[in-house]
Amino acid sequence: MYLFRAPNSTYYTRICLPKSLRDNGFPFDLKISLLTKRRDEAVERNFILVPQLRKLIDNAFQEYNPSTFRDNVDVLVNQVRDSFTLRDTVRLPVRQVRTASSLQSQTVTMIASPATKTKTIITVKKAFAKFIISKQHAKVRPLTIEQLKQRTEHFLSNLTSRCVSQVTSADAIRFRDRLYQEGRSYKTNKDYLASCRQFFKWCKQMKYVTDNPFQDITVQEQAKKKSQDEERERWSITDLVKLYRSSAFQSKPDEFKWITTIMLYQGLRPREACQLRVADICNKEGIDCFLISEDGQDQHIKTASSLRYVPIHPILIEKGFLDYVANRKAARCIQLFNYKPDGKWQDWSKRYCQQFGRLQAAIGMPANARPTAYSFRHTFIDELKQKGIEESLVAQIVGHTHQSMTFGRYGKKYPMQKLATVIRSVTFLELESSREMI
Repeated sequence: MYLFRAPNSTYYTRICLPKSLRDNGFPFDLKISLLTKRRDEAVERNFILVPQLRKLIDNAFQEYNPSTFRDNVDVLVNQVRDSFTLRDTVRLPVRQVRTASSLQSQTVTMIASPATKTKTIITVKKAFAKFIISKQHAKVRPLTIEQLKQRTEHFLSNLTSRCVSQVTSADAIRFRDRLYQEGRSYKTNKDYLASCRQFFKWCKQMKYVTDNPFQDITVQEQAKKKSQDEERERWSITDLVKLYRSSAFQSKPDEFKWITTIMLYQGLRPREACQLRVADICNKEGIDCFLISEDGQDQHIKTASSLRYVPIHPILIEKGFLDYVANRKAARCIQLFNYKPDGKWQDWSKRYCQQFGRLQAAIGMPANARPTAYSFRHTFIDELKQKGIEESLVAQIVGHTHQSMTFGRYGKKYPMQKLATVIRSVTFLELESSREMI
């Protein structure tokens, strides 16, 4: 994302879209005129426009198809432009391929449409079927679609309204109250409402409804018996030593041990580690790194923030990880490990997690009373937290969206050298002194 000045001296904002979106028919980038030839004014308008565009791009991974995305961008840009005080410019096109006159015509239409509030008459059942098809066309992951179906159908199954336009906020409130009575967790109830909200947001975009009945419906968070930190169990050093020094772990193939160690020392999600390709071990700014992306066949990342480079921890290099990579490359392997997408949801980490659970049981770690494979990531993050590492640094390393608007939207990425220094600070001396680590 950057600010640039066109040959006619007008300033533009340009944002490149992630490759995963471009591969699914989304535009390569967004070039948007800021309607000014003054740099100070352009910078101010850029600060207003970019956060809202970024939110659209983040939502595009699950909520939009390319056509809807372009329409939403146009609507957003025109709304933001209405707040601009025009001085020495006239309205310019949202995209360079459009003319000013066509944009003005579209703007007039969009301004007039809220007054008429026309909507298409369609049944709830038919609208929901179209919604699911839209998600499938947008290449949303099957697991995400199944969750949307299950949660939204829980609401739709008790509806008395046949037409989707007849659903009201009162229906949404009754559903929220029913969720309370059914005894699910706060997070689960929140997910149920979010799925319904997403469906009716799509209905509004399709002009099936004039308002989203779930727009302002929220769930009340109950007092927790455990803090968030306690809920996210991490590995104790005692359990780590027990795991690594066990004969059950040592008898596992190298790939199993490398995946375990990568999650512990790099903070990768299980799926991110299991789906790594040989080509994902690369050099960035002179530092050996993992590339976490979805460029490979069947690779997936959780969000746009998950796309990242992660410097390789020195302990992995010391224990021979780059030699392992070289051997896979010499054997002309595409994948770094032999795990494949498995199960109904094509989960790269399913088989690894099953193997890991059986290993834990074998060494006396009973189910429901032990840390999980995902807990390696929690352990890595907690180690950085205890060392007082800045949250924005941790977020870039582990692929979280940073909550701060200043850091998240306008701050540049940290250089690899700085990330490498942070990663080196994670140590488990009791493990590293052991010859049996890998």
